[in-house]
Amino acid sequence: MEDDYPEVQDPLIEINVGSEAEPRPLFVSHLLDPKLADEVIDLLHEYKDCFAWDYHEMPGLPRSLVKHELRIKEGFKPFQQPPRRFSTEVQLRVKEEIERLLKAGFIRTARYVEWLANIVPVLKRTGALRVCTDYRNLNLATPKDEYPMPMSDLLVDGAAKHKLLSFMDGHAGYNQIFVAEEDVHKTAFRCPGAIGTYEWVVMPLGLKNAGATYQRAMNLIFHDLIGRTVEVYIDDIVVKSPSKADHVGHLRQAFDRMRAHGLKMNPKKCAFGVTAGNFLGFLFISNFLRPLTPLLKLKDTEQFVWGAEHQAALDDIKKYLSQPPVLMPPKRGKPLRLYISASEGSIGCLLAQNNEFEQEQAVHYLSRTLNTAELNYSPIEKLCLALYFAATKLRHYMLPSVVRILSKTDLIKYMLTRPIIRGRIGKWTMALSKFTFQYVAQKSVKGQALADFLAYHPAQGQEGELEVEIGMARMEKNYWTMYFDGSSTEARSGAGVMIESPQGQRWQFAFQLDFKCTNNQAEYEALIIGLEILKEMKATRVLVYGDSQLVINQLTGEYQCTSENLTMYYVTALNTADAFSRISFVHVPRAENHEANEMAQVASGVNILDTEHDRVIRIERRTLPALAERGMATQVSSAEITDEVNMAEADWRYPIIKYLRDPSGSHERTTRFRARCYLIYQNELYQKGSDDLLLLCPNAEDIKVIMTESHEGICSAHQSGVKMRWLVQRHGYYWPTILKDCIEYAKGCIKCQIYGPIQRVPAEALHSVTKPWPFRGWAVDIIGKIHPAASNQHAWILVVTDYFTKWVEAESYRSISSAQVVKFFENHIVHSFRSLNGSRPSPNGPVFASTETREYTERLGIKLV
Repeated sequence: MEDDYPEVQDPLIEINVGSEAEPRPLFVSHLLDPKLADEVIDLLHEYKDCFAWDYHEMPGLPRSLVKHELRIKEGFKPFQQPPRRFSTEVQLRVKEEIERLLKAGFIRTARYVEWLANIVPVLKRTGALRVCTDYRNLNLATPKDEYPMPMSDLLVDGAAKHKLLSFMDGHAGYNQIFVAEEDVHKTAFRCPGAIGTYEWVVMPLGLKNAGATYQRAMNLIFHDLIGRTVEVYIDDIVVKSPSKADHVGHLRQAFDRMRAHGLKMNPKKCAFGVTAGNFLGFLFISNFLRPLTPLLKLKDTEQFVWGAEHQAALDDIKKYLSQPPVLMPPKRGKPLRLYISASEGSIGCLLAQNNEFEQEQAVHYLSRTLNTAELNYSPIEKLCLALYFAATKLRHYMLPSVVRILSKTDLIKYMLTRPIIRGRIGKWTMALSKFTFQYVAQKSVKGQALADFLAYHPAQGQEGELEVEIGMARMEKNYWTMYFDGSSTEARSGAGVMIESPQGQRWQFAFQLDFKCTNNQAEYEALIIGLEILKEMKATRVLVYGDSQLVINQLTGEYQCTSENLTMYYVTALNTADAFSRISFVHVPRAENHEANEMAQVASGVNILDTEHDRVIRIERRTLPALAERGMATQVSSAEITDEVNMAEADWRYPIIKYLRDPSGSHERTTRFRARCYLIYQNELYQKGSDDLLLLCPNAEDIKVIMTESHEGICSAHQSGVKMRWLVQRHGYYWPTILKDCIEYAKGCIKCQIYGPIQRVPAEALHSVTKPWPFRGWAVDIIGKIHPAASNQHAWILVVTDYFTKWVEAESYRSISSAQVVKFFENHIVHSFRSLNGSRPSPNGPVFASTETREYTERLGIKLV
């Protein structure tokens, strides 16, 4: 028997449904009305046979209703675990438990067992010993029963907001179900010492699919009551009633089903007619205002007297406020609020809804840490991931309701209205298209604070998050950013560094290197100088950008540093980087590193005298020409205007854009026809794809960059023609001559010319094959003397190679004689390949020119050349 009492908040009174000689206690709420309490007690007396106070009172569920089967996967053989050692004290207590199980009929002796498991004694909180069984090998051989188990959060929602609740727990729940008779022998277990071996007649703890079997039985027993008046999760049962008057009738329905099928409850774990209790780890409270009742009855017309009941009510209020009910089930028809937040290493969300008092109350909490790949997401992508994660986990809550998203970013604008759907954002967008989302500007500080706490809590050691504007969304950033570049000329060298703090402050540094160095050494100098500056600024997380592919790839480990001139720079840079808690190196094009590049160019281009330690160069911006400031007309060169017009007209997009902006003007017929497949969106020209996706139309300069990245960029496969066109369009780009340009670009790729599968003229004239068929001619040679010799003192190798197939035969010797050569020919060539008539070129060695070798070859018709 389990001795754990029901976890309820109401005070309980113990009633005896048995006799004085044989008491049978049950527990009823002390807060019930006297009339209702009498009805509940009378009902418990009537249905006392639905409870079991000992094992012998449990007949078990009928086999026609349910039985536990132990099927074995194909290919698994019976396994017998080796015996384990136990102390004498444990053996005595195990023997007592085994005798009790035998008396109850739960187990029986076993002989000639095939499957055999060991017992695992478990000491309960009450000091009693429970005998469990180690069925790991049997569970591994048993297929999984895919019976659908109820979702705990839906059961919690179904049991909440009811006036009265009755909690019941199945008595030794699993032991009420019999094991199929043909599978009983598979449950055999070994006891220590001389106790023996036994097998379970009923379903024990630790078997695979035991929970599914028990849930199947409960669903069969309470099938039409589940969801209406009863909620069941395996052996936990709660009877719920929206009104107190109906609770006795609902209990009677449940007891009728138990009596009909012989299901027994554990009386020590049952509590009837309570208003607050624990179900599946959640605390249910039916009436929130109950602790305030004595204080609400006070009137200003009566004399105020502070009594014991008022003090008790105040104590209840203190206890209630220290342990408030946190979660509430959602109501259909009312909008939900979803707070989402993302930190550097985790995401979190809070789903809330207004209760009947129009006060916001939590419905569900979610949070998790990010994996290695997700840590590389941008801050706004992490927020999109948090929204997708919440929609996946809370789909049953969010799908039938309008969900208002509250975050620091308008994800609806960023994620769900993108003109081009691709990548992981596109996948999430398609998955979220079935939901009804609305973005609401953040007003509730409490809800967002809880979401932020959930996001930050899983990651330990987080620094304070700082805010910075990223694109159109307001995101959070807590790392420093550094750009570096080096410049080396014949006259002098320079290093440029640009540093940006998490708050958005920027510093630019230019250093002239007063010593000779290469361009790669100047890059390392700039990197090391920048890292030292960041150390002085107390930075801990750094993101480093550089346009030197060699330096970045060496620091990330993709390239090996083999240059002697860069080895010390490489080691110094790594040692300096180890001072930061987290640092990442990213390669960017030179165009994105223009600030550091400008600083490096200035440092290497300005001549600083030896007497000057630094020089201040003042650069001002003039918005108007000097003539305009003096009130004079500015004359623009007609040649510049002509060049600009010619450049615009040379762009293939110019006539289409011109037509789309002014369709009523004079345009060519072909232009009007082509323009039907294009549109202008946010001042950019897009082409309508065959799958209704918009493809960006780039200019000539962007086309070169796109083709370079698609053909020979990171993760590119040097594709050409149709495949390369498909890849460019998959990235979201289009121009009319895309196929032609892809073919021409691949023809000009140096690596494609070197390694591509194309026919090439041989480097020299072709030679005829020496021998026309296999094993006709052999080349023979001796390798040696080899120093040091092998362990068997062999230092010479005799090798022959077939001219046609290049087949090789070889054997090692301590020393080579004519007799060994003849024996080698006979064993490895003549007898193996039946090759008798042919020529074998021979080196000018004494063993090949000996009389014995010549006689052997002449006798077999072998010609030595």
